[in-house]
Amino acid sequence: MMHVHKKALPVIALAMLAATPSALDAAPAAPVVETAFVGVTVVPMDRERVLLDQTVIVRGDRIVALGPSETTPLAKEARRIAGKGRFLLPGLADMHVHLDSAASLTLLIANGVTFARNMWGTPQHLLWRERIRKGELLGPTIYTAGPIVDGNPPVWSGSRVVEHGDEAEGAVVEQQAAGYDFVKVYNNLSASAYDALVLAAARHHMPIAGHIPTHVPLVHALAGKLASIEHLTGYLVELQAADSPLKGVTYLAHRRHLAAHVDARRIPEIAAATARSGVANCVTLSVDQWFVPPAEIARMAAAPELTYLPPWMVASWRPDPNEVFPDEEYRMNEHAEVVLGKITHELVAAGARVLLGTDSPNPYVAPGWSVHRELRNLVAAGLTPFQALATGTRDAAAFLGQSGEWGTIAVGRRADLILLEGNPLGDVRNTERRAGVMVRGRWLPADEIANLLDKLVASYRPPANRFANMPELFDELADHSADAGPTAATTEWTAEWTESVGGAVFGGERAALFRRADGSRVLIAEDVRDAPDVERTTLRLELGPSDLGTLLDLTSDRPEGHAHVVARRAGGLLHVEGATPFNAKIREDIPIKDDEPLSGPLLGSDIALVSRLAKLAVGQSHDYSVKTLRIDPRYGTWDTRFHVTRGATPHGVEPGTAPSVATFSVEAHEQRWRERRVLELDASGVPVHLQIAQRGGTVDYRRVK
Repeated sequence: MMHVHKKALPVIALAMLAATPSALDAAPAAPVVETAFVGVTVVPMDRERVLLDQTVIVRGDRIVALGPSETTPLAKEARRIAGKGRFLLPGLADMHVHLDSAASLTLLIANGVTFARNMWGTPQHLLWRERIRKGELLGPTIYTAGPIVDGNPPVWSGSRVVEHGDEAEGAVVEQQAAGYDFVKVYNNLSASAYDALVLAAARHHMPIAGHIPTHVPLVHALAGKLASIEHLTGYLVELQAADSPLKGVTYLAHRRHLAAHVDARRIPEIAAATARSGVANCVTLSVDQWFVPPAEIARMAAAPELTYLPPWMVASWRPDPNEVFPDEEYRMNEHAEVVLGKITHELVAAGARVLLGTDSPNPYVAPGWSVHRELRNLVAAGLTPFQALATGTRDAAAFLGQSGEWGTIAVGRRADLILLEGNPLGDVRNTERRAGVMVRGRWLPADEIANLLDKLVASYRPPANRFANMPELFDELADHSADAGPTAATTEWTAEWTESVGGAVFGGERAALFRRADGSRVLIAEDVRDAPDVERTTLRLELGPSDLGTLLDLTSDRPEGHAHVVARRAGGLLHVEGATPFNAKIREDIPIKDDEPLSGPLLGSDIALVSRLAKLAVGQSHDYSVKTLRIDPRYGTWDTRFHVTRGATPHGVEPGTAPSVATFSVEAHEQRWRERRVLELDASGVPVHLQIAQRGGTVDYRRVK
């Protein structure tokens, strides 16, 4: 019952960050003194208008001149870009995006998205933000939250937990000191903790944005002066009809379910209250794409932009064939689109600020392309093309107090621009007809953008040997001889597995079990996740006489930095020491039961459970509890519970390997998530195949050696 936490899987993009260079790391061409867009129609976005036959001159990263082409002089050495018949628009902002990899930077820039508000930050985002600012990396300007701040238990592992109000100050100070731009609040915060966070953020002049927690009424959140509310879910909760079965919900129901019971007559009243509060809304109108009819999913899966995403990501979006939804769910989804659009339209009509955001990546919605999809959604909701474009240009900059920096086209503004082949004020879909993008004064014509995308696709090809830059397993064993006893050892077994989702390989793991001269055993495992989300993890597990695990040594190298944590078992406690990019120093003691196995994040680390599984007879079930330690990317320990049933027949034979002789069905659950698994072992108790069925794709570990 090999434990692979969902945060370690590719279907969760929140914290999987690329270690390999982006295609945009390529050195720019020789500097140009001036670039001039000549004869172009300018869409300045300061108000609804166009300026015909203009010349816009860029020097460095700034617009230095803008005027009629007949009277605006050009330097002889200026690079001229033909603007006749074309339209120049400010670069767009995605105000709710998850920069899950360096690939996202490429995809956003390719689509004219020159500003990104990142809604879950890590140290890697701070590094990207600084490199982009210095001109060392080409990407959108990044404005980032830190890790999500949530209650106990958090929705996502890796969140900064604030259970009580007196913990709020520390959380805000911690994120501000780290260099994050704002604090993002989340669903499970208590009302008192939420209020304390709002007050602490105000004291430290730190903006606060995010979800309205389920225990906080919308009107209370508006009074608390959040900078922005995400996804409109709080509005759906507030607008529940008097007879709604969901009225007073204390959990985050799906938007489609809430929308089915909205009292639409109250929408103008709530929109007016929002306008008076000054709070902005990032509406993310693309409703949950998991709940569209199968024929619609097939159409979305064929979208050409998906070829620029990692194959495993696209594969992870395929619906679980075991999870069939009734037609009513699809109809509810369609109705939710209408309700959310009506709320958005009323917010704009009332004068409330609406922001362009996509929550990408999401099923069949690629970063960058998602912005243009959301613009179409806004127009479908009743906004004019100008109003829709303003949510991602002028109004986005004003929301952040940066109107003098970007969001409009004027002298002195940063040169973040999109050159279009059609007028976006006439048809917002013309934002997809790009002749080129300028980012901080660097001009990227369409052919150069295509080349960047082609390089990105090439980076997704699996390496010939993903373990080439990692130490050999026996070398890892020898390196730890000082605290692990004699190094003379025999190899009981070695194995290698590929990791895939929906048939698309995204990494691999190898492991070896050694027996030392003194009879003790040690497991060494190494895992590599492929580009663009490269990370390398090495694990050493000292099994001890009863295979429960006496010492776990876990090392992880990922874009956020190096992490090393050691857990030693003694006297009913797990003594943990180490450091990660998130936890500068870790030292704690955690209770562990005498019969509770110790495990880590890799498939091989649960070998301590195999001897227990072998004792099950066919048809027999048993419950197990395991203490699991992970870095993903925060350090944490979890109590994972398994319900295991031994099957009657094995699933089959893997090519080139011994047949599986034992099959187990597994239900795994930990805090708020559950998974269904099938585990197959060979006669030596070595995993042949592990299949993990979960929403977001079926993940397979298949033994290849």
